[in-house]
Amino acid sequence: MSLPQRKLNIVIHDDREPFPALTQFLGPAVFIAWPKGVKGSPKRWKHLTLAHMTPEYLAKLRNGNIGVALGKVSNDLCAIDIDLNELVEPFLNANPILADTFQTHGARGRVFWIRLKGSYPIKTYNLKTLSGAKAGEFRSNGSQSIVWGIHPATKEPYQWVVRKSVVEIQLDSINWPECFDTPTFSFAEAELKSNSHRDSVAENDLQKQFCRVGFTEQSVTEASDVIGDSSCASVGEGESGTIKNLEDVLRLCVPTKVHENNNDLFKLARGILNLEKLEQHPYSPAQCLAVFDEWYKRSLPFLRPGQSRDAYLTEFMNARKHAKTPLGGNTIDEAWQLAQTEPLPPEAGMFEEERSQRLVGFCFQLQRMNGKQPFYLSSRMCQRLLGLDTAHEAAKWLTALQVMEIIEVAEKGGARRATRYRYLSRKSSPPPWEK
Repeated sequence: MSLPQRKLNIVIHDDREPFPALTQFLGPAVFIAWPKGVKGSPKRWKHLTLAHMTPEYLAKLRNGNIGVALGKVSNDLCAIDIDLNELVEPFLNANPILADTFQTHGARGRVFWIRLKGSYPIKTYNLKTLSGAKAGEFRSNGSQSIVWGIHPATKEPYQWVVRKSVVEIQLDSINWPECFDTPTFSFAEAELKSNSHRDSVAENDLQKQFCRVGFTEQSVTEASDVIGDSSCASVGEGESGTIKNLEDVLRLCVPTKVHENNNDLFKLARGILNLEKLEQHPYSPAQCLAVFDEWYKRSLPFLRPGQSRDAYLTEFMNARKHAKTPLGGNTIDEAWQLAQTEPLPPEAGMFEEERSQRLVGFCFQLQRMNGKQPFYLSSRMCQRLLGLDTAHEAAKWLTALQVMEIIEVAEKGGARRATRYRYLSRKSSPPPWEK
């Protein structure tokens, strides 16, 4: 079934200026500059926010392809990409309200642009037909769609099929016709907010961290060089400058799934350090209790059924005692600096060379900043900090620390996440996080 020709009469490049029409149709959105005729490349874009959408920035997008970042970063703007022409009409018949939303067309099918209200999928989902064939995608947080430019396959301009503002709709009001295998989405609004924020700041923090120690921009793409999304790293938390009030702290610290509670309580304790710095006075026990109570109220859906409020309160107050680094602080830089200036732990005495001793001190400081939680560390990061020739050589150093029972692997890493370690202190002299 071919697309209705009467609706395919708008060729984008008939308009010499994509803005302000795009902002009128899409509303608040993060636009991405791509080379003409491509859908994407390894180029970084997840650091972009609405604050970057200045007239000067938008003016630079006119001569290439323009993508749109989807999900929370664009105020809940999502896209339903129907790949097959024959599925467009059944989808429209099942969802007449979407006939009046902004729609685009590339080589085939159609993209329906919508702004979602309430909870929606936290990631992009593949859509399928009843026979299991790929039917398109529901694009959400972390994805982008091309809205202007030249399609790489057809070499023709993308078309604006319906030039109207995006429809605001709730996910459960979308109907999937019988020709679709009804998707089973996993979505939670709180998790989406948390993950979207973390995704949007992670690359930006990563870039800054590498620039401070002289790494190239290419190094930023090596995700395993940094320490992932643990509470020991600025990556995944946002910069301390993004924390302006208690609401910002809670946004970063309220769990979004079970088994995150202890980690998030330690982050909450670190968040109070931010608030104390902002307000220029220490928090009293009563103020700390008020912060905890608000966290507890919002976290109830994800807390362990058999664990009492007082048990969580005790955990939080212990974290409060041992937290030393504000939430979002650059822990890698700070831990390395402390390893150069503070007394080394007794385990460092097992080595003679200063470089080896500093690595032990570095791991000690990372654990100290993480409390009871393990810390992320990659061999490439050790290679650069220690000035070693290869990451393989650095991996051998970390293995040696494991064999000597100075550190242990808490969670094996992979291609996109570094390994998590736990520092093992001498039993005769337990560190603060074990007291």
